[in-house]
Amino acid sequence: GLVISAPALALLILAKPSGEYADKARKPAMMWGMAIIALSDLGTALAQSVIPLVVARIGLGAGRCVSESGERGILADLASTIPELRGRALASQQAVLALGIAIGAPAGGYVVEMYGPRASFLCVTAAASLALILYNFLPETVENAP
Repeated sequence: GLVISAPALALLILAKPSGEYADKARKPAMMWGMAIIALSDLGTALAQSVIPLVVARIGLGAGRCVSESGERGILADLASTIPELRGRALASQQAVLALGIAIGAPAGGYVVEMYGPRASFLCVTAAASLALILYNFLPETVENAP
């Protein structure tokens, strides 16, 4: 239970400070959070006992909290530039998330069956690393952000 709930605990505890950080600078929040996610999933893949596994899972929750605060902030900022399309922009983001789950769950199951559970976390590490690279191309939407 603790391994499964550890990310949610970190999300709960870090929600307020993550939101405050993302309000100061969206892009760095997204990038730092995604870097933490990548490292945490790598830690999950490499963990040899319960304690490092729980620490890695807490890291995942922390990274998600920071990254998702920045992501939601930048999405809201960009969507507000064209108010008549705001609903469609937000719905598109939800559709992409659903698509990721629809593709990722069966693909992850295949990876686990073929190569073992650690391999699935290495795949997520690679995906998070790619997202981190792609975030470099997004604009910062907060004026005077560091």
